[in-house]
Amino acid sequence: MIFRDDGQVVGHTGCNSLMGEYSVSEGKLGFLAMASTRMACSGDTTEGLMLDAMKNTADLVIEGDRMTLLNEQGDRLATLGAVYLN
Repeated sequence: MIFRDDGQVVGHTGCNSLMGEYSVSEGKLGFLAMASTRMACSGDTTEGLMLDAMKNTADLVIEGDRMTLLNEQGDRLATLGAVYLN
């Protein structure tokens, strides 16, 4: 995922591209107005898990090159690794 300064977020779910908005309020992260492409994916993908994690994200923790998405109870929903984009 790429978090832009203008409140837009873009990324990839493992099969499809996603785009939408994010907000940070009182230190909490939320995803808004999310959409994704609908390409047919072969084999197992983590797409459904990723979209569910984003839907339920209330907070995040960044440690080094890892970002962990958390729900309102503080449970881990997903851990994402940073990569360099050129």
